[in-house]
Amino acid sequence: MVPEHDKSEVLRRYAKYIFLDVVKFSKRSAETQSDIVDKLNRIVRYALEDRNIEKEDYLLIPTGDGMCVALISPSQSYDLHMQIALDILRLLDSYNKRTTIKTRQFQVRIGINENTDILVTDVNYRRTIAGAGINMAARVMDKADGCQILVSQIVYEALQPTELYMDKFRPFDAEGKHGLRFQVYQYIDKSNAGLNCATPTEFVRKQDPELKLSEEVAYYFAHAVRNKKFIIGKQAAGHNNYSLAVILWFLAIDSIGAAKATEIAPYEPRIYGGGRAGLEDVYNHYQSLDFQIIRSLADFIDAQLSKFRFYLDSGGTGYTLLFLNDRGQKKLKKDWPNIWKEFGLDKV
Repeated sequence: MVPEHDKSEVLRRYAKYIFLDVVKFSKRSAETQSDIVDKLNRIVRYALEDRNIEKEDYLLIPTGDGMCVALISPSQSYDLHMQIALDILRLLDSYNKRTTIKTRQFQVRIGINENTDILVTDVNYRRTIAGAGINMAARVMDKADGCQILVSQIVYEALQPTELYMDKFRPFDAEGKHGLRFQVYQYIDKSNAGLNCATPTEFVRKQDPELKLSEEVAYYFAHAVRNKKFIIGKQAAGHNNYSLAVILWFLAIDSIGAAKATEIAPYEPRIYGGGRAGLEDVYNHYQSLDFQIIRSLADFIDAQLSKFRFYLDSGGTGYTLLFLNDRGQKKLKKDWPNIWKEFGLDKV
């Protein structure tokens, strides 16, 4: 009979995760698997020790063909998980170049996430961690190829605004078990030894860069270009960015409505003020609305733009819906030359 114990306090800890496994591990011989696990363990421990991380500040959770490193010190730097992941790939690259036995060479794929999860004791009475954060780290990793680093949305939003990481991520829409959809970002700084910056196979297969922009998205893009200076002046974290995305979406919808209007069937703009209010007043109105309402509208807009996200950049705030990159401008001009001309974007 299982003994009963008094319920103890739930210990929660904010953790940064580096989830990795060995590519094609199951296809190796038992001897090779044993050797690879040993080498990977040494590489990971060296990477942690080299950055002077104390043993009480991390957990190593074995997964058979890999492991999860959970960094649990509250004083750790904002990008420690990324730096350790890069250290692991650099050390692995060096090991593979030194090793003459081809069967002993190997690659790992890495997924990075962070979240507040629960510290628990496993069946062997060892401290470990469980929760949504570590589960998402595994899902993110599962979309990577060998020697690639993918990060979650929350990690991207923490890293992207800094000079070290700005414009060094490639976004993808991923799908996991049971139809769960989530955003992943591939780190693509080619200056890092051992880092594979090719597009993950998962997304080469699924993503169609030639998909034509919908009319709503085309007008959204056009208004984003036309109002770039205004957006730059208002962008920030949270509510500000969501309000700006909502404004661009209503401007796009109203542009379509105006184009299709006739004398018999006129169109009344849906944006605040009915198209008669200035952009500053419109922005202040949406800023005054309840945050959850604006966030829900922004989430809807995000879903409409998801197939075309790689044509958009964050502008340094971590929010990717407000600025067109060079590819996005070329795509708009190619797919909808009439809209490009209508907005006079060659002069912008």
